[in-house]
Amino acid sequence: MIKLTLRAHVLMFALLAMIYSTAADARAQVANDALMKLPASDAVMYVDAERALTQVLPRLLVNNQAQLTQINGDIDRFRERTGIDARTFKRVAIGMRFVEVGENNFDVQSVAIASGTFNPATMTAAARLGSNGKYREEKYAGKTISLFTLSEQIKLLGVMNMSAGEIAVAPLDATTLAIGQAAGVRAAIDAAQGSNRASADIIGLATQNANAFFSFGGNVPSSFVQNLDFGNEEIKRGVASIRQVYGSVSTTAKGFQVTTTARTAEAGAAQSLGSTIDALRQLAPLLTGTMRGDNGRLARAALDNLKVQIVGNEVKFSLEMSDGDVALLVPRIFPNRAAR
Repeated sequence: MIKLTLRAHVLMFALLAMIYSTAADARAQVANDALMKLPASDAVMYVDAERALTQVLPRLLVNNQAQLTQINGDIDRFRERTGIDARTFKRVAIGMRFVEVGENNFDVQSVAIASGTFNPATMTAAARLGSNGKYREEKYAGKTISLFTLSEQIKLLGVMNMSAGEIAVAPLDATTLAIGQAAGVRAAIDAAQGSNRASADIIGLATQNANAFFSFGGNVPSSFVQNLDFGNEEIKRGVASIRQVYGSVSTTAKGFQVTTTARTAEAGAAQSLGSTIDALRQLAPLLTGTMRGDNGRLARAALDNLKVQIVGNEVKFSLEMSDGDVALLVPRIFPNRAAR
């Protein structure tokens, strides 16, 4: 009887492990497929939109209904202006290009590829109404791009701030939309037709964690930090050695895990950067000790839970955050306008 019980437990755990592994593999493939639709990019992000809106946000804001109402209001406002309802999208991939517009100055050009369900006719009608007549269409590579001008700042898909100006939208297929600046949407159409897609290297950076609902990866231009003042040359050299970054946010039983990895030019640079970070961590309590209230609590919790590991030419950061700590952080990311 004991042998049978042990065998049953082994089989049960083996089955659960297989199911978990299969589900993780499926999620990784979904993320990879979404990112592969992006045009050539210097950096990419992936959001499991369905999971974020239906599971993560309600979990975070269970005790902050005002904040949840505001976010839902932003989503509704974007839908009213554009005809695009973020709630109908299952996943969103975002590609960014860093375009140098002057010496050590960069402009970020971005495009979002959203997969889900939408009605092109409803979208076009709402876009015309929301733009107060500042609407036009253009044909490109057999696709129709809707371009409309917003007279006020709006949140892209109800989540990310987008300045007033022209926004372009084009259906790539029956379930996929390209949204963003006109140049980015045109590039997305080209990518959908097999031309100049995001590189496998960049996509690979953003798909390291199969369980993440948010992930990112990208190259760091060597001139990015030239005009940044860190107040310390050693810190500046360490940051300047970073060639790529990637990371993710995933849920745990008690909260969230945030990971970020800085990939440097070579192992020696990673060791030097890691030493600099260790020195800063030893000084950090002097600063966090003077912080009061929720800000102080968040800073001290982050410092206590932050883990730093050096592996080859990479410096890996891992931070475990409780539901309560992340709930305190959310209003700082999405300020409550009613409270202003």
